Amino acid sequence: MKLGTNHIAIDLGTAYIRIVDSNKGITIEEPSILTYSLTSNEKIAFGDESKKMIGRTPTHLVVSQPIRGGIITNYDDTTTLLTHLLRKMNKKQKIITKNNVIVSVASQLTLVEKRAIMEVLLQVGAKKVFPVESSIAAGLGVDLPVWDPRGFMIVDIGAGKTEAAVLSLGGVVISETCRVGGIIIDDIIQAHMRIHHNLVIGSPTAEKIKLNINDIRQTEQDVTQDVKGIDLQSGLPKVITIYEKELLIPIIECIMKIVEVIRNVLESTPPELSADIMDTGIVLTGGGALLTGLDEMISERINVPVFLTENPLH
Repeated sequence: MKLGTNHIAIDLGTAYIRIVDSNKGITIEEPSILTYSLTSNEKIAFGDESKKMIGRTPTHLVVSQPIRGGIITNYDDTTTLLTHLLRKMNKKQKIITKNNVIVSVASQLTLVEKRAIMEVLLQVGAKKVFPVESSIAAGLGVDLPVWDPRGFMIVDIGAGKTEAAVLSLGGVVISETCRVGGIIIDDIIQAHMRIHHNLVIGSPTAEKIKLNINDIRQTEQDVTQDVKGIDLQSGLPKVITIYEKELLIPIIECIMKIVEVIRNVLESTPPELSADIMDTGIVLTGGGALLTGLDEMISERINVPVFLTENPLH
């Protein structure tokens, strides 16, 4: 496809929206959330500013997350959020008019879901929209020679979904997606703290606990973390110390769903491409892949080399 020099690329992630200028690189990288008033429906904050409000808003303010697992769940909020971020990028009223836009889309999306993404981008001023499968985009991003007649496997673990795909000759040979990602693990941690410790914590605290886990494969009993939250019984702030090992059982149960998807894709891969993957290994990308020890755990479960790319988030 001939895009010329006047184009941008957009990644509509569950956790972050990233906008890339063809000449300047990543120019916008902000959370995929906005805050609005229930009384006036006025949009109060976007992206970074909105993230600061999570768990701190009064009852008349709501934090909206309009993109989940690569799917637009709220058309109007997504349009408003994109409009704001693009205006912030360009600092002018004509947002992306006359720009061609490349957008990454999950392989498993339906035509209706892909059309919704394209319509949002056209609504905010795109001249033309070119969807690119996210696995191909990820493969190019980690410098895999995806155009070669060889098999490569990439597993993108995002905030709202995981997609495992085998690439060859510039296309996706086979892929599978599951609704498991970093945000799901955060939800599991929140539920565990509520059920087993009567402690209510917010999603930012759960994410911090997750990223601070020493190693999800650990067997030591004495690795601990201090957790701040609200005591369910007294309603007062409380700090408790937990053993990381107690979190590993529910987290690993979640990770095994990712392992199952990878195994399903490998089992359906043609023999010649499967042999290539045994030689080249599996590449992990996405923010969810930052969980310490995840690459080694997956490799142990499927007996295939697994490598964490140098910069999983980008």
